[in-house]
Amino acid sequence: MGRNSQRMKMEKGNNLCLWMVLCAFAFSLMSGCATTSKSLGPETTSKIKKLGLVMVLQDNQLRVFDHTGVSQKTYGGFMFGAIGGALEGIAKAVETNIRIRSSLGGDPNALIKELGEYHIEEIFGEELVNKLSGKYVIVNTDRFVNELKDTKKGQKLKVEDYLDACRRCEADTLLKIDFNYGLAAYAREKSSAAIVVNLSVYDVATKSLVMKKQILSDQYFKRSRVIPDFSANGAELYKKDIPEIVNVLSIIVARDFGLNIAMPQVDQTLQARKAFNEFPDELSTLSFACNKPYKIGQDCSIWGAAKRTIKIKERNIRVAGSDDGMIILVMDKSFADDESVFTCFELVREELLSKGINVVKVVKMVTRGKVRGCILELDGDGYSILKNYSVD
Repeated sequence: MGRNSQRMKMEKGNNLCLWMVLCAFAFSLMSGCATTSKSLGPETTSKIKKLGLVMVLQDNQLRVFDHTGVSQKTYGGFMFGAIGGALEGIAKAVETNIRIRSSLGGDPNALIKELGEYHIEEIFGEELVNKLSGKYVIVNTDRFVNELKDTKKGQKLKVEDYLDACRRCEADTLLKIDFNYGLAAYAREKSSAAIVVNLSVYDVATKSLVMKKQILSDQYFKRSRVIPDFSANGAELYKKDIPEIVNVLSIIVARDFGLNIAMPQVDQTLQARKAFNEFPDELSTLSFACNKPYKIGQDCSIWGAAKRTIKIKERNIRVAGSDDGMIILVMDKSFADDESVFTCFELVREELLSKGINVVKVVKMVTRGKVRGCILELDGDGYSILKNYSVD
């Protein structure tokens, strides 16, 4: 009896573990299916007639954004247990603080003082209306939102409240822009004026979220300055950079809504070239294969070359991708030079960025000191997007 009882307990335990695993698997599938799009397709934009725009400035004060990347580093402290991990955390915090102070080159309060009362939400909102009104009727929700704020008596408004405001002013779609503005600080370069946007789009009738993504302005616009530069002459340079940033961000949002507006070329190209050159990783083309050092399962030849040809802005580019689409091999024609590979990289990068996919790492493929191609690591499935540009 004792053995039978013990065996029954073990079987119950195994069944419970199996049930938990199946539940976790089912939950992961449900979570995957619920993933919100990072861009709006024509089937969605064609249904939008009246767009309710809501601008929410999360913090009325200028903020400093940590773009040093120190938190992603490791000193190997975790190998020495909890104490080592704690010491590594302290070391990262110290290094982050040093890097930020060096990048800023001054006290942010000096810039805050010179800015004074700065109505950035009005500047941003006006630019968005100018861009989006080229295709949609932009409905002013301010009156109804202010009425709700008075009713709520200081309580934070929820998405349902903004949707209610849109219904009252007969908008069919809600575009909610939550944002902060300030300075982005870097590990080895001067800071830049920056805006961080969290963009959400809702169908008012169904209350469903149809698009959600974050936009970091310094991925598109970066002008290196220190605080003494920014704060001089009544913050003249900061007030000059912010409208340019707002213009770029408004174009990105407008393109998400199906408007064909070109990005500013000069700053964008310079920024892309700098980003390309700042990634130090290289590998020999002779050591590359479709299964190493990355698994390139889509459109990769046995010789380790990209087989699929896509066309972006009249330029043919050869690409291949990993099964999950988050690793992309980008190549030009055979025996391409550094400049042509960079051009291909920039076109691919621009298109992916416009769809909410960021390049987080670049590995250059080099033969005899010449760049013959590059491998891009992304934060989402970019290859599925690129395949839409395939040339038969």
